Amino acid sequence: MLPMPGSRRLFSYGRSGALCLIVVFAATLFFAPSSVARFNELVRSASEAPSTPRANATFILPVAEKLRTVGTGYSPLFALLPQAPPDPETVATYAADCTTPKSIFQLGETICAVTTGAPIESPAVRSLSWINLSTSTKGTTNFVVQKTDLSIGPTDSYSVPATVTSLITDFTVSNVGQWRLNLTLAGRSSVRAAAFFSVVDPTNASTDLNVYNSALNPESLVPAGSSLTVQTVVTNFGPETAVNVELSQAVPSNTTFLSATQVSGPTLTCTHPGVGGTGSSTCTIASFAKGDQAEFTFVYEVSAGAPKSTLLASLAQVTSDTTELHAADNQWTARATVTENANAPSCALGCPSNRTVTAASPAGTVVNFAGDIEVSGDCGTVSSSPASGSLFPVGTTTVSVISQNGGGSCSFTVTVIETAAPTITCAADQTATASGSALEADVTPNTPTATGTNVAINGVRSDNRPLSDPYPV
Repeated sequence: MLPMPGSRRLFSYGRSGALCLIVVFAATLFFAPSSVARFNELVRSASEAPSTPRANATFILPVAEKLRTVGTGYSPLFALLPQAPPDPETVATYAADCTTPKSIFQLGETICAVTTGAPIESPAVRSLSWINLSTSTKGTTNFVVQKTDLSIGPTDSYSVPATVTSLITDFTVSNVGQWRLNLTLAGRSSVRAAAFFSVVDPTNASTDLNVYNSALNPESLVPAGSSLTVQTVVTNFGPETAVNVELSQAVPSNTTFLSATQVSGPTLTCTHPGVGGTGSSTCTIASFAKGDQAEFTFVYEVSAGAPKSTLLASLAQVTSDTTELHAADNQWTARATVTENANAPSCALGCPSNRTVTAASPAGTVVNFAGDIEVSGDCGTVSSSPASGSLFPVGTTTVSVISQNGGGSCSFTVTVIETAAPTITCAADQTATASGSALEADVTPNTPTATGTNVAINGVRSDNRPLSDPYPV
């Protein structure tokens, strides 16, 4: 008898379906032996159903008999079932006993690092890197001071130097401040887990204050004559309490003060300009502990005459009487832009940035800036005081620029110094290749060159990761 058209395809589908059924039912037997009777009934149905080709039943029944024979002990089949995911890999810092959790250490102390979930093999497949995040005298950060392969056990230890600073490859590095512990793939820098800890000097308290502010108006756009809302957050990243902390928040140009509110955190005592006034808000607190965070909201009225595209900038600064570890993040400027304004003056002036120049003689130096003033609209004659081309004395002088028509005005400063101003020249762009299937590569950024005295260069990545971290593709 000739086979029915399509019978070969039907048989192929039947075998595949039978295999899937057997794996599922076998798993049922393994996890619930009481379901054996139900499995037998399903097998009989598969062999006796009129719609099932006989060839399928011939294929299913012997395998089913095997399953009935081996019962729950048929482990090779169940090894194919999905397994629970492995435990996540972690790393944490402890006291020298490796049992007492600890994240703040003094100079000279021994730190124990404990990993969990990391495979311990020989040769090693995981490593621990101890990284000093402090800033050196030459501005470079993130020094790997010790790297250990985990081939014997899940722990490692590191003894912090007893001195405040150390010399590492001709760099004087501070041992006080924040450190990072990375659990990575052995021989590579792909970070599996990380932990942070702090080192303090028992004879000199230190802290890392941070301030950040931003405009809450949608897309930082503010119509003239409306209000600008600025959110400011002050944080103490430690390692110790900051004393006599002071926050200063400037009222932006082209605005006046409306109100201020502390939203959260330890209460600071604040003084503000009067409603409609200018100047700065000042908030203070005697003690600001590690981990403390205070949030404020400042509201300003934008001048109804502010021209379109006027930049509104509010500078926030935080200081304390405690030694500061990272002064670079002690100030931040919130920015917003004025949108359309039918009542704006018909003239808009744009002043150049503040300038610092070197004196050509004891009397000062001549400074020209007329070509750097931007003029838009019906301004008429634009004048400045002092005028471009004047002799500027040693020190800081404010230049005021006004228009004859349209109400345009702006200002900037010229600072004349007696010694040459410092310069920084960036190194060339760098390209690195990630090995194999890695999504990151190790890169040591080339150090910029600088001129001048007491110049420190600090590098900051756009993704806010430490410079020593691997760089993503």
